Amino acid sequence: MDGQDSGVRLERYMADEKGGKDGWKIENCGIIKYQLLSAHEREMSVVGYYDTLKDANRAMWLKMADAVHCTSEELYAFINENEPAGECGFGKMSAWANNAGPENSNVDWKIVPIYMDGSDAVIFEEA
Repeated sequence: MDGQDSGVRLERYMADEKGGKDGWKIENCGIIKYQLLSAHEREMSVVGYYDTLKDANRAMWLKMADAVHCTSEELYAFINENEPAGECGFGKMSAWANNAGPENSNVDWKIVPIYMDGSDAVIFEEA
């Protein structure tokens, strides 16, 4: 479950299969992805879907660096300089910058966890 052993046979742990009375019970089953959204002056778009929050956060970092015209290595200094003035912000699940992008507009990013269950239903979780 922690990703360290890709050969784990989960059915061996399930109560109905071979786990016995103390085995795991299925409550729900699905795939969790992280969707990165971008908004440029109210125009929303999907940047991408990521397997981990870390990957989505890194993509958001790179998009913000590009929008404020600096490298990913320079972004930390840019944020420290401009965040106190209210010109940008970066958090675990969202980021924003004023006067950014090709049109020097307001740009926002948001990471939205999504859960896709086995019946093709998609549930967007509140971040």
